[in-house]
Amino acid sequence: FYSIQNIFLVLSSTNASADSDTSESRHGINDRHMASLLEACRDLDSWFVKKRFLLSSQRPDLLLQEELDAMQSETARKEKLIAETKVKLKQYVDSISAIVEQFTSDLSYRPQLT
Repeated sequence: FYSIQNIFLVLSSTNASADSDTSESRHGINDRHMASLLEACRDLDSWFVKKRFLLSSQRPDLLLQEELDAMQSETARKEKLIAETKVKLKQYVDSISAIVEQFTSDLSYRPQLT
């Protein structure tokens, strides 16, 4: 963890290092530091993949619970979207009914709208 923090500190500093040339120092990053950052990111990703694999092999119920939670949150999101769509649809129907009523109120002949 500390190595990643050190790499981020080096990458965010204004002077990259004494051995970088002017084009690299202008951007604040040189190839060596970028390679170190990429390697640290790969290591971190690998660590998370290993932990995920261990968890799924030792506690499959946790993986299933996570999937169930994701499905429940997606269902709740979609139900909210359906409710919002119903409200908008009712507003549109009311607006159209008001427009039709306004146009047909001035006519001597009123067609039967169903």
